[in-house]
Amino acid sequence: MNSTLAIEWRQRVVPKTPDGAWLDPAAVRWLLEFSPRKDGLGELRGLATAEGIVLVGPVEVLPWAPGIVYLAAHLEGRLWLPVHAEPTLPLGWVLETFLQRMGSGSAVLCLPERRQLIALDELGPIAIDRLSQWVSERVAV
Repeated sequence: MNSTLAIEWRQRVVPKTPDGAWLDPAAVRWLLEFSPRKDGLGELRGLATAEGIVLVGPVEVLPWAPGIVYLAAHLEGRLWLPVHAEPTLPLGWVLETFLQRMGSGSAVLCLPERRQLIALDELGPIAIDRLSQWVSERVAV
């Protein structure tokens, strides 16, 4: 397979139901300060990167806040995409291309608008105190 495959994106006519969410530091701060759903974070799994937080779990406990990009799982949870976006190429090809670009991993999140790939193999439990520390290092009070 050609690893330089150009992937074009289109808006989904009907967005998929969310299985997860991508939060930038401002959205995480809002979640911790104002969201009534922060008590449900223990039911989610997550992963922190330098730019944001990935949360995965049932739609009923996902946070709803300004600035969140909601995610849908595809191909048995190996490929995660925003609920509103879909590639113009088959999902299997897209997944294999992303895994080749990353060099490892078995599950990947693509944020096309940010042109970012994130390996999801290290998803783990959410700890509010660690989440608070993460956001305090990135958002001015």
